[in-house]
Amino acid sequence: MFGCLGVPHVRDHGVLLDFSINGGVTWMPLAEMFFEHYRKPGFVNILLPATAQVVGVRLRWWQPKHDGAERADWALDNIFVSGSGLPTKATVTFSQPGNLLDQLLSDAPAGNPDIDMMPVLGPWMFWDGCHLEAFCSSPGPVLLCGQQGNHDVMLTSHDVIPNTDWIVQLKIVVACLADEDDPVHLQLSTDYGESWEYVQRQCLSTDPTCSGKTALPSAFFPTESWRRATFIIPPSFAGRPIRVRLLQSPGTTHWAIDDFYMGPACGTLCSDHGDCWNGYCICDATYTGDNCSDSSTTMN
Repeated sequence: MFGCLGVPHVRDHGVLLDFSINGGVTWMPLAEMFFEHYRKPGFVNILLPATAQVVGVRLRWWQPKHDGAERADWALDNIFVSGSGLPTKATVTFSQPGNLLDQLLSDAPAGNPDIDMMPVLGPWMFWDGCHLEAFCSSPGPVLLCGQQGNHDVMLTSHDVIPNTDWIVQLKIVVACLADEDDPVHLQLSTDYGESWEYVQRQCLSTDPTCSGKTALPSAFFPTESWRRATFIIPPSFAGRPIRVRLLQSPGTTHWAIDDFYMGPACGTLCSDHGDCWNGYCICDATYTGDNCSDSSTTMN
């Protein structure tokens, strides 16, 4: 919320969210968005009460007081209202050679938005600042994000309900050959985006809750090439809805992902030599076996 000629300065310059279940005859308050908390663009997540979870509910955003054109202005984007019907896993690939998506992209007219964004509509709820483009020697189009100045860049998934043996796996590159140092954070939320924590939290040997183990948080720093990352979703999150996001704050440099998977783990996590898809390993070119543990170069 900001104004080119006059910034918000009284509480009535904030924005209120109401809902109606009788066609707009009467309205009930749902949330107040005080302008001091929204000086720059950001995501807002609001849980609908049971009384608003009915067919035909209406929502309205309104500002009690406005001082005129370009004063105390505000804007909305990416409004998403959803409920039950959660998927059992989340998978998407962008550059897999021979993938049907690659064929669609190659056959489609240039700049066709319906084709260009097809894979993004899979597990992703929001993908602001992201688009399909080859990056850092990728074999095909990948989901390229970032370089949005001082604005945060977030790639947020739909909610899924994990079991006890679930993982998050993806290929990612940050900055590639650019001289940048802003990391990308992999986080999850169990309260529909109200709060976030690392999929893998930092553990130090001195922390009694880590049982003597050490681990870095699930964050990705600039590298010159692609890397595969696999994180086990803690068993404590099993059986309840979670969503994950990749966050760069601020989004000052490019980063890209490919072969994203959130679902049941594979045996030995494919020995870090393959991608896990629906519980089966797809091994890298020089590895074979059910868990990609056999190296063809070693066997020869």
